[in-house]
Amino acid sequence: MKKVISVLLSVASALCVSLAFSGCGDNNDDLGNRDEETIVNGYLYNFVQAYEMGLIDCYALESIACSYYNYRNFENNPYADKYISTEELSDETEYKIKRAYSEKHSQSDDMEKIKILYYYGTYDNNAVVTLSYGDEEIEFIGKDYSVYGVLFPDYSHDISIWVFYVPEETHDIAVSGNLYKIDKAYENGLLDEKDLKSISCRCYENFEELENPYGGLYQRPIKGLEYETKLELRRAFEEQSYGQSSKFEEIKIYNYYGTYSGNIVVAMSGSGCYFPDGSDKDIGGVTFCKNSSDYIYVYQLN
Repeated sequence: MKKVISVLLSVASALCVSLAFSGCGDNNDDLGNRDEETIVNGYLYNFVQAYEMGLIDCYALESIACSYYNYRNFENNPYADKYISTEELSDETEYKIKRAYSEKHSQSDDMEKIKILYYYGTYDNNAVVTLSYGDEEIEFIGKDYSVYGVLFPDYSHDISIWVFYVPEETHDIAVSGNLYKIDKAYENGLLDEKDLKSISCRCYENFEELENPYGGLYQRPIKGLEYETKLELRRAFEEQSYGQSSKFEEIKIYNYYGTYSGNIVVAMSGSGCYFPDGSDKDIGGVTFCKNSSDYIYVYQLN
């Protein structure tokens, strides 16, 4: 794994870091009228952990960063054109987030003190916010953090970013294609050498200490995958035995490399981290560093 990952994970653990163009103000007017027995079937994760779990992808991460720069009123926003969320934060979701926060921090008796300072968008049904408790003044003094190459300047515990995840209803997902490991996809003619170099280039970008022999060759997709497509890919992974005994909810998509001649290329796993330490692997004369190709799959639609 590239060096920054271990740093970020320790930062996430130590600080409990867990992002629309305008902030969401506090709205507690109707909290007293809510059913206190309402079941909140969602969970709060810091946003680094959520990325590690595959709940948000690299496109969502850049969109969150775009909103973060606007929230902090930084003069230059390198992610100004990367914002992709189209959903507003509903009152019901806002209430559930606050309930989840109160339960997580054992503050169920003080719901009125929980505030959503800023809403960064919704991604694959996961709402992203900054929360606070009480009336303490927010401290905007922190450190610059690079999260998988995406920079969050002056980031501190007081402005922690949380992802509110609600488990999916997945019983109606249909599979309309076949999933292949990347080496088999190449052997079957689904990818050519140019495609392999593009994908490998992106893999090298995750290891800052390595020289990238394919620098500049990555064909970055214009946008990420649709939520429904991600669900289908995960179901295909489960049904076609790539996940072995993994349950659907344990199968994660960590990166989308693009669609090549109609074939979708992603990094997937049902067993945790998708970049193991190991030796380089050669596919069609193209090097994939640190065995990263083992977790890359190609989905061919029928």
